Amino acid sequence: MGTTATRFKTALTGRHKVAFSCVIDKGNRFILQAARLVLSLRWFGGRVSTAPFYLSTTSALPPSAKRFFKRHDCIVIECNPFDDSKPHIPSNKLRGLEIPELTRFKHVILIDCDTIIAQDILEDCASIEGIGLKLADLPTVGDNQLLDLFKELEVDIPQRQFRYDLSPEQTIGYFNSGVVIISRTWLTRLHRTWAKYCSFLLTMESSRELYHLNQIGLAITVADLEIPVSLLPAALNFPVHLPESMYPPRYSEIDPKIIHYHWLSNELGFIQPLNVSMAARRSDIFNATLRQRLEKSSIQFFPSAVKQMHETNGPPQTPKIIVGSGWWCSKQPHDWTKGSLLAHQTAFFPLWYRQISKYLRPSQIVITDSHSPLKPDFRSYPCLTWIELDKNYGHANDIRVGKIKTHYSGFTRSVLSGAMYALCCDADYFVYVEQDCLIRGENFLDEATKGSTESILLGKHTEGGKGIGGKPAAKMLQQSLMIVHKSSLQRFIDKLLASVESDGELSPELKMERDLQPFGYLNIPYGRSRPINFSLSSFYAQHLDDEEIQNFLMAEGLPKNFIGSHEEAIFKV
Repeated sequence: MGTTATRFKTALTGRHKVAFSCVIDKGNRFILQAARLVLSLRWFGGRVSTAPFYLSTTSALPPSAKRFFKRHDCIVIECNPFDDSKPHIPSNKLRGLEIPELTRFKHVILIDCDTIIAQDILEDCASIEGIGLKLADLPTVGDNQLLDLFKELEVDIPQRQFRYDLSPEQTIGYFNSGVVIISRTWLTRLHRTWAKYCSFLLTMESSRELYHLNQIGLAITVADLEIPVSLLPAALNFPVHLPESMYPPRYSEIDPKIIHYHWLSNELGFIQPLNVSMAARRSDIFNATLRQRLEKSSIQFFPSAVKQMHETNGPPQTPKIIVGSGWWCSKQPHDWTKGSLLAHQTAFFPLWYRQISKYLRPSQIVITDSHSPLKPDFRSYPCLTWIELDKNYGHANDIRVGKIKTHYSGFTRSVLSGAMYALCCDADYFVYVEQDCLIRGENFLDEATKGSTESILLGKHTEGGKGIGGKPAAKMLQQSLMIVHKSSLQRFIDKLLASVESDGELSPELKMERDLQPFGYLNIPYGRSRPINFSLSSFYAQHLDDEEIQNFLMAEGLPKNFIGSHEEAIFKV
């Protein structure tokens, strides 16, 4: 990499003068997103890869991040939030246009941190005389709301001349502000007017609580100034966060230049597997490059540590163990979430995987994913088979209340999928461990089965646990950890399939207690039961709250920031 001065000289003496400006709020997530964006620009930006990159931040960066951005020739500027009463509003991005040096460039690209550059965009910028914008994917703010605000601000209302890309509605001009390309001649006027209208909107009763306020302000600004608008194609602000069914067939043929991945990154710093083919190919190239740079630099990020742990602990345990589990994760917790929200995020997965690998040493771990929008970087984990269902079949309570109409919940399907895999692999033991359940203890299988003569072992009835909303948990049989010997694996599967009631009509726990007789109980505590003695040599625990997670990490001798810390390996690239 050259120095910042060299980059400025290259940009200013070249035929096209382009600079990038990005604003991030306080929080590690935004810093990591900006790091991905900078790497993607330097790796895949082509003729703009040497362009100056201004990073404005509303809080001080940690030392590791400062070193990273300096190493990649970024100009870091600390700034105040756009509105002190709302420190995390999207209008903070307007701070990215206040930088005096930006007027030296022919075009300024104001870009969100949750994007990556996939290809050279120089030619796309060159033809823009006013402002380049992509229409919003969907009308997150409807035209009727826009019209009322235009009238309230006494701005002339333009005609409905645009149509959304992923929705049939017409619009007067409501744009996505994730990528905004601005020509130098309009930069100062655009910033001044956009900031003025955002400030007005923040004081107005009718608009101040709208999350997309900056995009409303942008629509009003474009209409008021009559800026020449160049509509950006989807390739320059390509959305990948929506359900697959929302994309028209032509989207599978678009080769994106800027991917707007939103929250679709995982606990190791990589972009999540995407559901739009060309975008998936480009994100895979980014991930592969990042992985190669990490390995080339001998940086120990989590999969390497897990591999090393496997080697330290020896080969898979004898007898042959297959571990099964389910997976569901989204940006918002589901209605039936219990325990810490952290235990239901991708950042929790490395800890879960570590405990399984260390204390069970299975031949294979089989995860059945209920078509979840967020996934861990499953390709990076040894001995992991990932099976994805075609859709989310829901929680048993979703079936009970009529939200989903089906017979088996996602939980039961993941148990059946893992058990059948174990049967087909002639496993000696099938061990099911739910995605938010942690295990601890040397010789875990021996301790859990000690003294038992039964070949199916389930958790003892819950005592003292917390249920939904903090209410006392029902004293039900537990299935967050189940152990099935090969002699009863076929019976186990047959009985799960035989019940005439759906999981909504009779919960999986009650069906198992009725149908799996004879069965025994695990020789270790707790599952959902409380309190937990974290100094106990062997136990399992589900629905941990934040304090309990910290106690678990302490018992394992792991740092308090173990969950979520692996992603920061990206700062060493």
